[in-house]
Amino acid sequence: MVERSRLVVTEVVTNSVRHARLTPPQLIELQVSMSPELLRIEVTDNGPGFAALAAGPDRGNGASDGWGLWLVDQLTDRWGVDGRRGTCVWLEFDCAPEQLSAA
Repeated sequence: MVERSRLVVTEVVTNSVRHARLTPPQLIELQVSMSPELLRIEVTDNGPGFAALAAGPDRGNGASDGWGLWLVDQLTDRWGVDGRRGTCVWLEFDCAPEQLSAA
């Protein structure tokens, strides 16, 4: 779970840097919470938002990027986009007792 969560956080933060069109004083917020059952991560920025589609890029157009949200979808148990307070991408990982001792 640690490796999966690191990878998806890197992807989502990179998306914020690349697509949110933030100005230098604007921040990207990272919030992590954990319970015995769940690891939840939220990445929030003031960008314009996007639709939570994870199908991957259209392979017919030769694009080499666009696989990030597909990867997020594959590595998390649940994820989504909340646009009520800027753009918040939330990621959830279900925790098994043996995963908690390794985290």
